[in-house]
Order: sequence, then C-alpha cells, then structure tokens
Amino acid sequence: MAFQKVTAVVDEFRLEAIEQALAAHSVTGFFIHSVEGRGHYFNPYKRDGLVNHVVISIYTKDTHAKAIAQMLMKAADVGVASEGLIAITPVEELYWIKEKRPASEDELNYFEVDHD
Repeated sequence: MAFQKVTAVVDEFRLEAIEQALAAHSVTGFFIHSVEGRGHYFNPYKRDGLVNHVVISIYTKDTHAKAIAQMLMKAADVGVASEGLIAITPVEELYWIKEKRPASEDELNYFEVDHD
C-alpha cells in the first residue's frame, strides 16, 4: 500500500469552492481546519500581521495525489499572486483507530469528473 498526504494552505474565502470540488470528486479521508499564518501578505490591521487561512489535509492513494492537488489548485485559484501552497508528502503507514488495523487504498476515494 502506498499512501500520500496532500496538504493545501488556501484563502479561507475559497473554502466553499474547494468543498464543492471535494464533493464532486467524492474525495474521502480529508480534514479542514482554520489557521493563521503569514506568507507574502500580512494583515496590517492586526498587531501580529497574521492572515486567516484554511488548511486541508487529504490522505489518499499515491496514484491520486497529483490529481487531487491539481483539483485543489483549480478550486482555490482566483488569479492573484501567492494564493497558497500545496504539498504532497509520503505516508509510511495509515491506521484506523477503532478497528486497530491498517487503512487500505480502497477506503480513500477520488474519482475523475467529466466536465463536458
């Protein structure tokens, strides 16, 4: 079994479009949480300058990772510089806590969607 983790840091205002893309592709095995951080932009109205973002972590088969990253980039893009980052990292092992067993590739979904 070969798993990868796709981690995306994106603008919080793109979350609805990203959630729709995840649902359209039947992606499972993901988590979304709000974070504050600082990249090229900063919030001049806050003392620390931090900006609100969303982090999406998706566990998937290694064969789906690049397609999921492309889907996230498309959903998050609004045409401005420094919109966020996406990383793909290997996952050595992945376990289900309740069942106390390794996860299988078939339990993590991603389906191509025909947009014609």
